[in-house]
Amino acid sequence: MVGILTSVIQVAVLLGAVSHVTVAGANDIETIYDRRVAAINGSVSASKTKIDGLLETLQPNGTWPTISYVSGCDSQRSSWPPIDHWNNVLAMAVAYKGKTEGYLGDQSLLAAIRLAMGFWFSNEMSTIGDGTCMDREYLEPNNCPCSTPGLWGANWASNVMHVPKRVGQTCNTLRSELSESELGNCTLITSRAFSTFYRDPYPTYLTGANVLDISVIGVDAGLLENNKTGNASRIADAYRVAQNEVSIHPGVRVDGIKPDGSFQHHSGVLFNGNYGKDFANSFLALELMARGTQFQANGTVQDVFGYHLDGSRWMTFTNTLTRVVHWDF
Repeated sequence: MVGILTSVIQVAVLLGAVSHVTVAGANDIETIYDRRVAAINGSVSASKTKIDGLLETLQPNGTWPTISYVSGCDSQRSSWPPIDHWNNVLAMAVAYKGKTEGYLGDQSLLAAIRLAMGFWFSNEMSTIGDGTCMDREYLEPNNCPCSTPGLWGANWASNVMHVPKRVGQTCNTLRSELSESELGNCTLITSRAFSTFYRDPYPTYLTGANVLDISVIGVDAGLLENNKTGNASRIADAYRVAQNEVSIHPGVRVDGIKPDGSFQHHSGVLFNGNYGKDFANSFLALELMARGTQFQANGTVQDVFGYHLDGSRWMTFTNTLTRVVHWDF
């Protein structure tokens, strides 16, 4: 968390500077898209050595030998290994779009990307199994016995957040290149994750930082929908959900921002420097995309977020030798 508090405060000041911008015009979706792709490109590592290695080790069936694809009830619950499949595809996607020297528009690289995406889409839980495997422990009744085929992890977070996050990033990076089938699969995976907000009642995991993380996926889904032109209603809904979560939650063992500016997660555990950091990063990602558009948060939401940042200041310390700011909690 090197210097994260300083960078967060600087961005918060930037958000405040645009708090009085009026509703933007009809190009808001394209503005969001351009900013989203730029942010993805800036956050993904894709050295030439890395991309060369991925191409050399990619198997004819679209998998990598270093990744365990064990799925289902007996799969690894934390850091599900198949997530790395999409980490690899995402790195290749930004390389294809010009981040990595020598790979801009490389058709052999694009073919490899399509091979790897095709493997996943062909084995997707909704393709050969049942989509209720996504969060089976929170969905009763479901059609997902442990023998259900397809790529799905035992932990809901792998299926609702971690894979869809990377799918959304990859597919928006490659949006102009996607075939009809690829676009359909990309839209399915991202919109399915965000659809959990339309359940009644909400799954109990939709609190705190999880709300913000899945809202970002909702924006990614909206940018892909309507045959790549974007779905303003979906994007607006994702922003509504995220911005509603940026409020004070005074209840005991209720996740989110607390009256003293702290952040709690997992039913009341103090987590400013962990899930709270993720919460802040996701909100900043959303709002930096939205600044000056109709999707931007109002002043009240910005004030509450600033209040949370003020609270976080009391949970950090600085190494006087390195000048690096560290989280205490």
